[in-house]
Amino acid sequence: MIKINQVKIILVFVFLSFFCWENFSQTQKKLDSILVLISNCKSDSAKLKHYKALCEICPVEENIKYGSLGIKFTEQLIKSGSGELTKKQILNSKIYFLEIENYFHTEKRNYFEQIQLNQFMIQIGKELNDTLKTEEKYVELARILQKAGKTRDAFDTLSTRIKLFEKNNAIIHAYYLRNIGEFYYQIGKNEKSLEYFLPAYSTYIQLNKLSIASDVLLRISEQYNLIGLNNKSIEKCKENLKLIEKTKDYQTEGYIFQRMFSTYMAMNDFQNAELMIEKLKACAEKNNESGFIGLSYWCMAQLYGAKKNTEKEKEFLLKSIKFYESVNDKNNLQYRLINLGIFYLDNYQFKDAIVSSKKGLELSRELKDIYSQRDFLNLLYLSYKKFNKFDQALKAHEEYQSAIDSIQSLENHKSIETKESELLFEKKQTKLQEEQLQKDLITKKESEKQIVIRNSLLIGLVLIAIFIGFILKNYRQKQKSNILLQEQNETIRTQKSEVEIQKHFIEEKQKEILDSLQYAKRIQNAILARPEEINKQLPENFLLYRPKDIVAGDFYFFEVTPTHIFYAAADCTGHGVPGAMLSVVCANALTRSVREFKLYEPGKILDKTRDLVLETFAKSAEDVKDGMDISLISIEKNNRKFAWSGANNPLWLVKEGKLTEVKADKQPIGKSENPSPFTTHFFDDLGPVTIYLFTDGYADQFGGPKGKKFKYKQLEEICIANSDKSMTEQQRIFTQKFEDWKKEIATDLKNKPCVFLLQS
Repeated sequence: MIKINQVKIILVFVFLSFFCWENFSQTQKKLDSILVLISNCKSDSAKLKHYKALCEICPVEENIKYGSLGIKFTEQLIKSGSGELTKKQILNSKIYFLEIENYFHTEKRNYFEQIQLNQFMIQIGKELNDTLKTEEKYVELARILQKAGKTRDAFDTLSTRIKLFEKNNAIIHAYYLRNIGEFYYQIGKNEKSLEYFLPAYSTYIQLNKLSIASDVLLRISEQYNLIGLNNKSIEKCKENLKLIEKTKDYQTEGYIFQRMFSTYMAMNDFQNAELMIEKLKACAEKNNESGFIGLSYWCMAQLYGAKKNTEKEKEFLLKSIKFYESVNDKNNLQYRLINLGIFYLDNYQFKDAIVSSKKGLELSRELKDIYSQRDFLNLLYLSYKKFNKFDQALKAHEEYQSAIDSIQSLENHKSIETKESELLFEKKQTKLQEEQLQKDLITKKESEKQIVIRNSLLIGLVLIAIFIGFILKNYRQKQKSNILLQEQNETIRTQKSEVEIQKHFIEEKQKEILDSLQYAKRIQNAILARPEEINKQLPENFLLYRPKDIVAGDFYFFEVTPTHIFYAAADCTGHGVPGAMLSVVCANALTRSVREFKLYEPGKILDKTRDLVLETFAKSAEDVKDGMDISLISIEKNNRKFAWSGANNPLWLVKEGKLTEVKADKQPIGKSENPSPFTTHFFDDLGPVTIYLFTDGYADQFGGPKGKKFKYKQLEEICIANSDKSMTEQQRIFTQKFEDWKKEIATDLKNKPCVFLLQS
């Protein structure tokens, strides 16, 4: 009998081997025949179809081989041109072949190759001017980055793209809102995900995209359920059922009933939970959705389990298993067998638990699901142990440990593969960055020459404008005295006429002075970095800059080198023209310290800035005692490290609702008693933290019900309460608080603040 069985097994094996070989042989013949067609074909469009046919019939492991052939062919067509195909057709075909390669790397979990391929497809999408395709690839890129462990980069990608479509493309903006919500859901931040799902849903409703709106609303109800707002979850499910009446999407209707069942179970509302099961059954019968039948059995088992009716619970567990066996749904079947094994174990039916676990173990091995194997082996171990079958329990436990080791080894292997891919990817990126850096350095040297010339001219023009202002002031005073003398000797008529003439003259001079000041403002603004330049380097920031006068002593500083980013909030002595003049001198000194003297440490930059400012003041015959208070940060581009130094103005760091103040050196940039080198404070990666730089304008603003200063204590409270919000929202809050405080008095008594923030 044994020999006969062995013969049968051998024959079956030979048959299967022959079948597999025959199948492989047929596929290879098809591939070879298509390659012959390509070599003999003279039509570009026909060749392109043949290359696509290769990719469609080849095995997955050869996707990269035939996909690469297609990519090379499209690149040849782009380079040489094609009389048959448009550039748009060729580029769309290239995306097709890139997707083939991407699928290969997806199967292998080669995340960093996927990143590079999606970056290529993004560029092609831009070249095609296909906004939807481009943004779909940006979302796919973010998902891959998350899988690769680069969660921050994934979020930065999504948050940067969504800002571009906030006002000019509602459908794509909603698309990003939905995907960012999904991103937060994947990392377990359910409340945060609702901040994006809710506006996405509203936009889809406005655009009459009801099917998409229904999918988003289903996710919203799930989030409410997860955070414990069960009544809100039920409310959204009922709202979704009204949408289903319009969309006729009855599969989604079944999922809604499932969500309502889970929510009612969480509320211990068994009556409504059972009603949802009946609706789920009706939905399955009405729309021929057999999958919902097995799900309804499983729900009934849960319901009776909650009611402590073990007989009914067992009955419906067995019904669900029988159903999944009948439709050959092996994945769901193994999960139900796990549930059945746990049921038997909990109810002291150890023999049945062993039978169920063995059946499930055999199925999980067939599916090569090592995680389910681990769970079934653990069930076997516990069942044998409770059944006093210690030898079998020991064996099951050894196999259980072996499964755990296999899982650990698998995950370690995946981790090593990911790291290797990451290193290779980073090497490629470093090479590209180095090439780009060389180009940037050449461009930078040329632009630096122009900037030095520009700044020199700007300083000269400011000085001229201020000088003219003083001359006009003296001239006006002298004219006024002359007119008073003339008034004593002239008649009433002449006196009246002269007064009118003088009034006109003063108005003209005042206009000239105002025009000069407006021009001086334009000159001062020219030394300030444009917001778009700052946003390019620091996407997560906001700038609140509101001088009281036309020109002012408060200013912000921003500079970028190939290796560092510098930014500061500064306050020069005095208001109006004197303060503005000093700000130009100090800003020029800061720029020279970074560009000309190549300084990177904030403390050393402030030391050199002080020297340059004092050197400028020394040229004057008068003793200039004015100076500058400043808070300055330097960020290394290639990592998350930064350094800071301050002259009288501190640094605030807010993390997890706690504010840390780093005190500044108590000396200005300028003339002071017993000057000492400025201190540089170094910071490694602090994780998610909000950085606040500011002048004294905000805290010193008069207002409120008693007309007093706002003070730093209130400013601290605002920072702590809102540090986790987006930069846009923080800017709105800071501005609103400022306006509300000062609106009760007629005028501002101090320069409004220069506040600069970075979310790292």
